[in-house]
Amino acid sequence: MWVEGTVNNTYIRRSLHTASWERAQGLAQEIESADDPKAPPPVKEAPTTLQQAVDEYLADATARELADSTLAKLETIFKSSF
Repeated sequence: MWVEGTVNNTYIRRSLHTASWERAQGLAQEIESADDPKAPPPVKEAPTTLQQAVDEYLADATARELADSTLAKLETIFKSSF
């Protein structure tokens, strides 16, 4: 979908890179409320990898002071997935 129009006396015409009507409306509202409507949209963070998610989950399990046997089982389950 595209957005085209004038915001704060600035003409804008650009693709929103989405096919979702709801997402397009949200992006259009962000453009309307921005100080500089011509500024590019913010860069998205890189997605979390599976390895990062497993490491964070196991670190959380350790921080919750789960039993050693439970931690060993969790490590076996998640580490064997790779």
